[in-house]
Amino acid sequence: WSSDVCSSDLLREPLAYDVFRRAGLPASRTAFVRLYLTIPGQFDHRYLGLYTAVEPVDGGFLEQALGHHKGLLVKPERVPGLNYLGDNWERYTNRYELRSPYHAKDARRLMDLTRFVSEAPDTEFSARLGEYLDVEEALRFVAVNALLANLDSFLGNGHNYYLHIRSE
Repeated sequence: WSSDVCSSDLLREPLAYDVFRRAGLPASRTAFVRLYLTIPGQFDHRYLGLYTAVEPVDGGFLEQALGHHKGLLVKPERVPGLNYLGDNWERYTNRYELRSPYHAKDARRLMDLTRFVSEAPDTEFSARLGEYLDVEEALRFVAVNALLANLDSFLGNGHNYYLHIRSE
């Protein structure tokens, strides 16, 4: 191993994913990759560095992590919290990048979730939250992000996390 393996930047992401998995949360698998490049006639097998390969979050990931890929997978982009943007799905598509096929029923569930989180009175919120999400898993997700001081996620700027709305 070269000295760049010990870099905290190189280790941070794989260790964070490992913490999520150890907490029982779906998280991408990672591997270190030594990258070399050959351009015929210019150079052969030139070392470009050590990188972290991260498993993509897609249907295959959902199948492996959840046992199915049914539902709506989105990647919020700069969405602090789960703000209700109204009942027009088009208002959501520029804030929630689609990472799975779009089904109107699942999109409606996402809009209903954001409305519930934004507008439900406290007593209704505590009584019905389990209808919208797995509360224990959501609390583990928040706790792991807090433990890692991960502000580049749900707790911070609303970026670099995924939201899966399971189909009913």
